[in-house]
Amino acid sequence: MFYFIFIFIFFFPFFFSKKDDEKLWTSEWDRKIIFSNSTEHARGVCVIVNPNSLLQEQSVEIDPEGRFIVAKLDEDYSIVNIYATTDYREQPAFIRTVGQLLMFKLTYQKL
Repeated sequence: MFYFIFIFIFFFPFFFSKKDDEKLWTSEWDRKIIFSNSTEHARGVCVIVNPNSLLQEQSVEIDPEGRFIVAKLDEDYSIVNIYATTDYREQPAFIRTVGQLLMFKLTYQKL
């Protein structure tokens, strides 16, 4: 028997792109899982949510390229899981994009 005392578990890189894989992981962990996938061989993050958490999702932003998940919880909390690019040429644009998203979506004073 497992005893879960966590609220969230963050995974990256996470290489699944098929919905069947997501269903399998969700059923195996018996938890809600937020996925952000790209391809079977590149990028991807996920967050496993404890069902006993008192925090409720208000909104979730998922990167179509599997680089990040931004979830706003209740009024005061947010979670972010980022798998940044390792290509130095892409890093400035990626950081700008994620920074703008965080400023727009979240109450950054409480981040």
